[in-house]
Amino acid sequence: MARELEEAEQNLSNARAGWVHRRDAALALGRWAAIALDALKRHINDPDTDVRRAVAETLAKIHLPAVPASDGSYPLETLARACEKPGKREVQSDGSDFVVQVKLPEGRQQQVRLSPAASRDGHPLIHVSTRCGEASEKAKNWALRYNAKLVHCAFAVQAGDEREELVLMENIPFRHATPEAVKAAVKEIAFYGDWIEQRLHGGDSL
Repeated sequence: MARELEEAEQNLSNARAGWVHRRDAALALGRWAAIALDALKRHINDPDTDVRRAVAETLAKIHLPAVPASDGSYPLETLARACEKPGKREVQSDGSDFVVQVKLPEGRQQQVRLSPAASRDGHPLIHVSTRCGEASEKAKNWALRYNAKLVHCAFAVQAGDEREELVLMENIPFRHATPEAVKAAVKEIAFYGDWIEQRLHGGDSL
């Protein structure tokens, strides 16, 4: 198969091969691509974690839309990997969570964490958040006022190891989570999280 793929790729790239040969090469590559994609899609919810990760990374690299499970939901790993963009956003697993490292202008960066969670009535959620620094009284008062201006996220206070932390977060119901929605939340939270760090603390709090 590898030999046939290489030959088809060479024929397609050869402008002197004639349109018939190049057309046939394109059709052959398309057939092999369809076979490969069908195999990947069948294993997007594979019970093995490493297999799921490899499938999600492969689909993300070739910029194809992720495929939901039979109930219409997407695995958290698939949603996280869909946020990847070379030179812009890197994704790493951290236990059951995923951390998206977002690169921002002027060499700055922000970590956005995607965590599985549940609502008070037990419905599964995706908790998307970033830490903005110490939750001083000034920061908490400012954040409460600024919450009214945010669209998809909100500031909250969480207990840290040694102090209260101001975090920017959004809870997305799993049944409504799509790769596009999660990526938009990650980008917005990274942008505003970095912005409030600069405004209130003057530096990164990663």
